[in-house]
Amino acid sequence: MKKLVLLVMLIFIAGCDTNNSPTSGNTHETGSIRVIIAGEDTTEKITPDAVNKGKQLAKPATVNSLVVQVLNYNNAVVHSLTFTPTDGFFEVYITVHAESNMKVLCIGKNNDIIERFGLDEDVDVEPGKDTSAEIIGWNSRYIPVLNSISPNPSPDGNFSVFWNQIDTASTYILEEADNPQFTGTKTVYSGANLQKDFTGKSGGTYYYRVKSSNKYNVTSGWSESESVEVQASLSDLGIHMLPIPEGSFDMGSDNGLSNEMPVHTVKLDAFSMSETEITQGQYKEIIGNNPSHFTGDDTLPVDNVKWTDAAKFCNELSDREGLDRCYSENTWECDFSANGFRLPTEAEWEYACRAGTSTQYYTGDTGSDLARAGWYDTTETKPVKQKNPNVWGLYDMHGNVEELCNDWYDSEYYSTSPADNPYGPEDGSYRVVRGGCAFKVASQCRSTYRDSYDWSLAYVTGFRVVRRENE
Repeated sequence: MKKLVLLVMLIFIAGCDTNNSPTSGNTHETGSIRVIIAGEDTTEKITPDAVNKGKQLAKPATVNSLVVQVLNYNNAVVHSLTFTPTDGFFEVYITVHAESNMKVLCIGKNNDIIERFGLDEDVDVEPGKDTSAEIIGWNSRYIPVLNSISPNPSPDGNFSVFWNQIDTASTYILEEADNPQFTGTKTVYSGANLQKDFTGKSGGTYYYRVKSSNKYNVTSGWSESESVEVQASLSDLGIHMLPIPEGSFDMGSDNGLSNEMPVHTVKLDAFSMSETEITQGQYKEIIGNNPSHFTGDDTLPVDNVKWTDAAKFCNELSDREGLDRCYSENTWECDFSANGFRLPTEAEWEYACRAGTSTQYYTGDTGSDLARAGWYDTTETKPVKQKNPNVWGLYDMHGNVEELCNDWYDSEYYSTSPADNPYGPEDGSYRVVRGGCAFKVASQCRSTYRDSYDWSLAYVTGFRVVRRENE
């Protein structure tokens, strides 16, 4: 693209007439600054070189208003003219007193938005002599361009915003908003650098735009905006992992159903478990959809979840946190040595639910005791954390939604279960679910109650996640 030529000539004459042409006068006291702006091609008048940004090529910084200012050595404006260019070519004569260290500023506007700026900061007007000035910066867009935001998306809330340098600018102002309309904005940077680093931003979408300014208080219009997606962290999501200490306990019940027998001692390594069942809001943030039958509140536990979808959630959450996946999505086998998230084993679930108790519920043995711990014998699920937690801080282990475990279901597994960290049968047709649900009676919400994953009750099936402790 052909460049513009901005020629500023200072010709010393007494004044100028109404047609903006030079007139005679006392050449020892005044001079006339002649400003000419024109393009080399009459079809390209006052349109700057295209900026190096694809989406702005169609939006050149066309000038439909020009302000020419002359400043003295104190930077006070001694003359200012505002006019509209005609046919891409315009010139003006400005009569001033002869002085040293004068400045000429050219400010190009498009619908009152400053898009171009040029200046000569060192013009010495000597009485009786012709002087020329060279305008710098006119052929470059004065509005900065946001070059990039990196990394984008940001997995941990750490990222940097970059913009280009404007030769005639000394300050850049960066604004941030949580919406593309930039309502409720805030200034997050003002200075001479060409980037701004952010750390620890919470999950969400952030929008940025930048403008330039200089010591003459000439401030450009805003750049086109760019956005960055910050992936929500566990704390942003409200997934709080609580430590479950290593230990031994008697698993099963001599007073329950046959699949709860025989009672056997199990020893478990330490692990951590999510404080609540995974909620619909958390599931949507990680997976992008909500399969639940009961909706209307993001703090409701997610329900209507397939076992494989729960395993995928664990893998995606591991990816989000930079951890190793536990599940192969080809075989759905679990790597218990991986440091990522997974579903609890049946033994881990019962151990965490009991939290050292030997009663039917972690709050006691009666229905009124259960009512303090969980939702049961009702018609819908409820938001999490509305009942009392157990002593390890876990909520809703009884009722609300049935919770998927990692294990295949075998009604006679307790007869052959290993004593240390049992992982369940090697295969099967159904998965284990624990804890009962909002539709079940009290006896089906006991700590030891075992059930298999039946798709006819899928709409009340949810899950919580665990991780190896000490990771």
